Amino acid sequence: MSMGDRSWVRASAFTAVLFLLITLATSRGQVGGLFALVVLLATLVAVTAFYRLFPDRHFFTIVLTNFLAVYTCIFSFFIEVNFAPVTPWLVLATFPLPVFTFLAGAWRNRTTIHKLLLQDQHREIHHWGKVFRWLLPAFLIGGLTFALPGHDFTPFEYDLLFLASMSAIAAIVFFVSDEVCSFLLETSLLFELFFAGMKRLVIPAFAFFSFYSLIVIVYACIYRIIDTLGGGGFIIGGELREITFTESLYFSIVTLSTVGYGDIVPVSNLIRVIISSQIVVGALLILFGFAEFVSYGRTKPQRRSKD
Repeated sequence: MSMGDRSWVRASAFTAVLFLLITLATSRGQVGGLFALVVLLATLVAVTAFYRLFPDRHFFTIVLTNFLAVYTCIFSFFIEVNFAPVTPWLVLATFPLPVFTFLAGAWRNRTTIHKLLLQDQHREIHHWGKVFRWLLPAFLIGGLTFALPGHDFTPFEYDLLFLASMSAIAAIVFFVSDEVCSFLLETSLLFELFFAGMKRLVIPAFAFFSFYSLIVIVYACIYRIIDTLGGGGFIIGGELREITFTESLYFSIVTLSTVGYGDIVPVSNLIRVIISSQIVVGALLILFGFAEFVSYGRTKPQRRSKD
């Protein structure tokens, strides 16, 4: 299997997992599993149609799938926040509307899109400015919907406003489908380069994870030992008691990530000093770790070329 094929497989696996998670997370409350079914069917139709239209660009189809996954999240967000009273069956009916109008627009502009796809895949990216021509109107429509909650609209009026909003977005997507495809193409090039370069980052990622794990384990042992010898070092669940090793591992991870849930609270001044040192060590690890990440990713191809 070539490097390009392996990159495509990794990207496909990532996309499949991402889309499965989003579909499962957004299906609750949207007419049960019917919303998930509508999302999957609309995505399947869109991806199949684009693959038949543009069969030579696998990453282009993968990025389209990711784009539809993001659209699913945004759609679900606006339903929950601004359009909760909308009839559930209208939600199911309007979700595919921008997807299918985008397909219709892509078919209408297929000659232009084919020319974009035939250009050199390593060309300089220069179409990002056009993104705002279709994103801004869509965001404007979404922003206006935040004025709806709090008004005494009837469910029927909510249905009309929701249908009007989705129709407007569908119309925008139809007329700028070539620019959306240009954006997807540029993103697919970056996507392809990213997954092609993942292999050379495995070693530094493993090294970073190893150092991170060692710091977690060392400090967890220190917390456990000090608490065992001194006693009364932590309040756990509102109770002053001896910390277990499992709890000390958990506390070490939470401390290193600077989350601080507050379910385990240090009481001893000595432990507080050690916690402070762990936070500093964790910050330095992240700082130098990412620097080495970038350095390793840049220098390894140069070392290969010299060899």
